[in-house]
Amino acid sequence: MLIDTSGAIERNRELLQASAWAMENVALGNAAINILRASCDLDLKSDDHVTVLRLAIRLINTAGAAGDALMSGYYQPTAALIRDLIEVGFLIDLFRREPKKVAEWRLGDRSLRKKGFSAFELRKALNRLDGSTENKRDEAYQYFTSHGTHVDPDAIALTSPNRMTFVGPFPDRDRLVGLSFDLARYLAAATEYFIHWLLLQQSGAGPKVDIVAGHIDRFREACNDMATRQTDPQA
Repeated sequence: MLIDTSGAIERNRELLQASAWAMENVALGNAAINILRASCDLDLKSDDHVTVLRLAIRLINTAGAAGDALMSGYYQPTAALIRDLIEVGFLIDLFRREPKKVAEWRLGDRSLRKKGFSAFELRKALNRLDGSTENKRDEAYQYFTSHGTHVDPDAIALTSPNRMTFVGPFPDRDRLVGLSFDLARYLAAATEYFIHWLLLQQSGAGPKVDIVAGHIDRFREACNDMATRQTDPQA
């Protein structure tokens, strides 16, 4: 609306389609979105179900916005949106492990949510549930915080190829391909947490359930393809 991104979109589309590795990232992201969208058609069973489904919808919207920003050549906003995927994924992961936390989060006041469900508290709780003292969640979250959300003088790489900062959007193969992977993997992780939560809630059968089950199978196939792929991100 304010800046013409058509040139960056056209060139980035060419770069994306020329990279088999990037297109595999897109395929995984699409498989995740298909599950989340199909799950919106399932019969709602409780207020907790509605709450988690709204988080699934947030994943859809955030991933879509991240994809648009990425194709438009806005790499720093893409990183900010990927951080949102990570944080929502942490929340869903907690809810599928401790289902009673859904109502606590939904019904609690702002003070309780800040105390018990901030990004830091979520990471701490998940590390505790893992029985782990490692900070892998912190590393990912802090990277996308410094490069995407917060203003950090050291985090200029996304807008500054060869430390030359661009004004406005620009096409760039390395940023496009790299961030397409980050977008796909963090969306896929959050979707996997959602699947685990959904399988705990869903019982019975029917056409809607069968559709979701089919999408889950295809998503798992896409995850396996990603884990065993031989394509080169530099090719």
